[in-house]
Order: sequence, then C-alpha cells, then structure tokens
Amino acid sequence: MEEFLYQPVRKLSLGQRMKGEIIASLLHAPKAIFLDEPTVGLDIIAKKVLYEILNEIHKEENITIFLTSHDLNDIENLCERAIVINRGAILYDGQLEDLMKTYANKKFIRYKEADSFDRETIEMENQPALLQKAVKHLLETKNIEDITIENLPLEEVIEEFYR
Repeated sequence: MEEFLYQPVRKLSLGQRMKGEIIASLLHAPKAIFLDEPTVGLDIIAKKVLYEILNEIHKEENITIFLTSHDLNDIENLCERAIVINRGAILYDGQLEDLMKTYANKKFIRYKEADSFDRETIEMENQPALLQKAVKHLLETKNIEDITIENLPLEEVIEEFYR
C-alpha cells in the first residue's frame, strides 16, 4: 500500500480501494470477515492478487471468509464450501468438491487433429471407463495433435439448480 498510502481516496483505483478495505477489515484480528462481491470491477491481475491475499489470510491467520458472489471464478478460487440459495431457500449446502462430484455428471473431450484448424468436442457421461474407451478410440483412429478432458463448468452446474 505504500505507493498510494497518502493519496486521497477519491483518486484511488477500485483495486487500491479494495485492498485498503481488506486491510482495514483485518486490523482488529477478526475470526471472520464478510465479503460481498469482492472482485466487482477488478481486472484479471487484481483479482488474482486478491485471491492470493485472501487464501493466505485464511491459511495463516485461520480467518473464516464468508463470500457472496455471482462471479463463479471467485467461488472456485476461494471457497471450499458452497451454499446455493434461491429465493431464500437453501438448494445446496456442502463442500464445493462434493457439489462438482454429485452434479457435474458430464465431461468434455476436446481434441484437435493434425492438419486441422478446428477443435472437436465430445460430450459424455462422467464415467471413467467410458472416458478411457473414448480417448483410446480417438488416439487409435485419428491423428491427434492436442486433447483435453474437461469438467462441466461450475456455472452450468449451478445453473441446473435454477431450472
């Protein structure tokens, strides 16, 4: 904070103000802090720095962080536990990892063949045996240059709760 410690608040960037607010919230060694949309308006680099700071605070100071956010990157980067709420009703309360295991029942195999500009996508059930067979088949029958297996994005998992 040294570079902007003596600047008037109105001249600080949103990221600088956010950093100041977090530092101020920690001055009295709280057991918990509450953050409402902490990354709104922050650029990619500022978000990454904020994630690092908050994760470090949580680990080193053993501070519980309550976070409300519509930005699912915030949740993926900061949370171990998630509560999904709709109109005051709790739809899910548990570990983020368990949420993904239980509700992310799809995987995506994305691949690019040599001499092709396009990437192809295969969507399938999240069953290891089926995934192994599909990847083996692709590698045996196509000239694969690049291949990835991806989870269903958290955004789509959460979206299912609201349908």
